[in-house]
Amino acid sequence: STNASGTQVYTTFSGLANGTYYYNATSTDYANNRNTTATRSVIVSTNPVIVVFGDGTEANGTYQTRTNIFVNASVTNTSALSTIAIRLYNASRAENTSSINSTAGQHSVNWTGLADDVWYFNITANDTSGNNGSTQTRQVTVDTTRPGIGFRGDTGASDVNVSRSWIFVNLSLNETNVANITYTLYYSNGTSVNVTTYASAQTTFNWTGLSDGTYRYNASIADQVNYANTTESRVITIDTTRPLISYQGTTQGDGAARSVSWIYVNVSVTETNEANITFTLYNLSGSVNVTTFTSAVRTINWTGLSDGNYTYNVSVADYANN
Repeated sequence: STNASGTQVYTTFSGLANGTYYYNATSTDYANNRNTTATRSVIVSTNPVIVVFGDGTEANGTYQTRTNIFVNASVTNTSALSTIAIRLYNASRAENTSSINSTAGQHSVNWTGLADDVWYFNITANDTSGNNGSTQTRQVTVDTTRPGIGFRGDTGASDVNVSRSWIFVNLSLNETNVANITYTLYYSNGTSVNVTTYASAQTTFNWTGLSDGTYRYNASIADQVNYANTTESRVITIDTTRPLISYQGTTQGDGAARSVSWIYVNVSVTETNEANITFTLYNLSGSVNVTTFTSAVRTINWTGLSDGNYTYNVSVADYANN
């Protein structure tokens, strides 16, 4: 090929197999004078770069308690390999990138001291011919913290008596990687009543249709790395039965007239959770005496009474306010 600036000669080598080639050019005139260019090299690569995760790379979708993530890159068709980029991102997509420039076929990076978070990583490889390849993006969650669990205020205090047939629990959780939550209810003797497990962050539960008795309950949580925690155990007594009370035979009969200055009362009570018993005496002007005992007292004797008409009764209350 000739142009105004001189003589330009070119040739094209085609159909070359992949590999490294060297070339130069020599010019000879009719007097047999010669000159040769410097020798240059060219890598011919028409195959795509294939990059995959190598041995030891963290599996996708896993949870771990250690603070490092190891990634191993395995690359084929590396005759013209230029760059391998192994990239690590956190949940907010902030990037921590390790780039390796090498012609070797296997590389690895170990990120250490990572905070608890969801982490993502992938690999991209390029060659000098403009070919490139990449892996899919994998996800690994680092979790080194035990879950937090506790009762919220509307759960109710421990060691209480209630006149209802249900127990409601509301939980406060501090855990983003919940694996399961278990609610456990026992009788006071340790016999299991109900164990219910949810594979999610279910924070409320209500046991219903319970019979009268004393119960113990708690809740536990496990996260995806098998760290676990349990609430305190709380005790509750369910008492939906009203106490029974009646006069005994030694009590003066209703409407009787007596020539004495005292009134004696004797009662019988059926109640296992008795809180108090109150004896009340009235005359026509109102209350004469109100006496309350917090123990299982069954008799009273009002003495020194003046003549008159009197009315009396006795009431009993249990710890559930029946």
